Amino acid sequence: ERELYVLGKTSIFGSEKRLILSSDTIQSHTHHEEITANEYAKIIDIMSGKLRSYNDKTDKRAVIILAHNAGNNYRLVLKNIPSKDEVFVQSLANIGHRFTEIKRVIKKTKNKG
Repeated sequence: ERELYVLGKTSIFGSEKRLILSSDTIQSHTHHEEITANEYAKIIDIMSGKLRSYNDKTDKRAVIILAHNAGNNYRLVLKNIPSKDEVFVQSLANIGHRFTEIKRVIKKTKNKG
């Protein structure tokens, strides 16, 4: 059964909303072997570090965040649920210093700031 974990609050989409991580997201992203339960638990901390956010051109409700926290570089995808007080974590990946990944994100998105 799907479980939802409220990680905290975020105002990345303007108004303050609950940031939620679904057990389905964790289970479907096991191919990101470098991401542990510890990283998922620290998503709010990751978002408090140096970051750049980009609007996803393919989904207007989503934002892609490139963040630097504790010596690591992350790609975090969040999806806004406009009709609710919720933002869902869709993906978390440690991209290290893979500049090709950073370029791919920038090409796929529109700079939000």
